Amino acid sequence: MSRNMARGAAAAIGGLALVLTTCAASGANGTLTGIQADGGRVTGTSIPHGWVAHSAYGLQLSVPKSWAVAYFRNCPVRDAGTLLIGTPAYYSFCTEIPADANIVTMQPEKSDAVDASHVRHLVVHGLDVTSYSTGGIFNWAVPSKNVVLTATGPGSSAVLHTLTVATSQALAAPGVLKGSEYLVALVRTPVTGLVSVKRLDAHGPSLEAVHAYDGQFSDTLPPGRYLVTGQDGDAPCPPVRASVLSGQTTDVPEIDCQGE
Repeated sequence: MSRNMARGAAAAIGGLALVLTTCAASGANGTLTGIQADGGRVTGTSIPHGWVAHSAYGLQLSVPKSWAVAYFRNCPVRDAGTLLIGTPAYYSFCTEIPADANIVTMQPEKSDAVDASHVRHLVVHGLDVTSYSTGGIFNWAVPSKNVVLTATGPGSSAVLHTLTVATSQALAAPGVLKGSEYLVALVRTPVTGLVSVKRLDAHGPSLEAVHAYDGQFSDTLPPGRYLVTGQDGDAPCPPVRASVLSGQTTDVPEIDCQGE
């Protein structure tokens, strides 16, 4: 990766100019047990004792139990540290973030080029990783998954060093189901009402209906296959199917209720 071709970094935490205070592999207690960096390779255990693994995009990271995990957001939610997974639907203004806040993000790689420095090529638990810095933010790009991780704060590098392919031990991040519903008659009218969502590949309690407002709806759901059915009075609304992917937003085929 050249200096001008590193991608998708600063926007991951809302464009904030947070300064990475250190890139040393130090955990919450100042050490990272079982991890060794040798000639650009990171080996050893991928889940330190007492940490919790979270996965998305076929990758997983582990964080201390004192950290929070948030999805599709850009602001940290806990002083000890926050893992942010997924591209935010919108960027909030984050207030009162200490310069040494521990923040790690995991997002799909963006296409916009940024100026990068300190570019290195690593192998982390078998994954090829490009390490670089942009505007004081530490980044790891994983080309095989089209994912970028960013890190700020003294404890964040330890979290990066737990990177590995996703396993069944990890808690899978949810995804976002997003769609639209219209009444199709002489004119095409957006529908405001309930949309039912049924999971097809797992048993469990019924899911709450989603509210569509002016024809638009969205819901955050566990990864899986779903049947989505609109409602608009007596008008028939043929259901549509969609698959929710971990950490991603899935656009549902448009629901067209048939009017007279």
